[in-house]
Amino acid sequence: MEISQLEYFVILARIRHFTRAARSMSITQSALSHSMRKLEKELGVALFERTEQGVTLTAAGQDFLSHAERSLNELKKGKNELEEMKNPGRGLIRLSFIHSLGTGLIPFLLAGYEKHCARFVLSQNDSASLTRNLLEGKNDLCLCPPMMSMENIIWVYLFSEKLYAALPRSHRLAQRKSLAVKDLEKEPFIFLKRSYNLRVLSEEFLAGAGVNPLVMYEGDDVNTLAGLISAGLGVSILPETEGTDRSDIVFIPFSDRPLTREIGLAWNGSVPLTAAADAFRQYVLSCFPHQEAGLSDKV
Repeated sequence: MEISQLEYFVILARIRHFTRAARSMSITQSALSHSMRKLEKELGVALFERTEQGVTLTAAGQDFLSHAERSLNELKKGKNELEEMKNPGRGLIRLSFIHSLGTGLIPFLLAGYEKHCARFVLSQNDSASLTRNLLEGKNDLCLCPPMMSMENIIWVYLFSEKLYAALPRSHRLAQRKSLAVKDLEKEPFIFLKRSYNLRVLSEEFLAGAGVNPLVMYEGDDVNTLAGLISAGLGVSILPETEGTDRSDIVFIPFSDRPLTREIGLAWNGSVPLTAAADAFRQYVLSCFPHQEAGLSDKV
């Protein structure tokens, strides 16, 4: 049995007409007929019923079609993986990340990798979903804080970003050079939802200072939070994110308990990375060469 026979069979099964199928493959009708008769002889069953209008699949042909399609898809997948091994920079990379990195770090990294001609599928989500998608194999790599569950996850520290009290520019405390955590005790807060690492980190930070925040608004995106802060609806704890409209927001550091958030690169240590994903992983780590010793061994 030849690969071309399977390809001819699948196309004929879809078009259900010898002449039109042969034309679509740029072969003669007689060559197609000969190939299909040979395939049926090898299998010992009739795959098609010939009619004046064309052909229809027999029950055996319908069953064999699903196997033929899966086989061809697997062969195509294998061929693509071999191509990636020869040219690892040109494959598909499924990269996920937290929302706040989408306007600064991600464009920076992808612009620096553009010459490799890799294809990217990008996704943003909350911390819980990022962890789940990495473990389920839906993403190859993830730029994020330490994950909520580190089982089977390898996480490499890249850098720390400073977190600030984010206030409306019209706020009574907006002119201060720094703030104590207690200064925000009675303020209405605008937070990401509880499935986000930044929300967990912020609440732990406030609790450490004895502050129980009054949460008035919860959202999924840092830019949405920034818009609500600009409108004077509350305060938050945020990084100074590139690309966010900061014209009506001030970012004030905390004086008594400075707060930072670690950002790293994560992948599923129980599944081998594709050549393309591994090449991009090495590139990202090379952008932060002094941090490569931050490899987590929780696998």
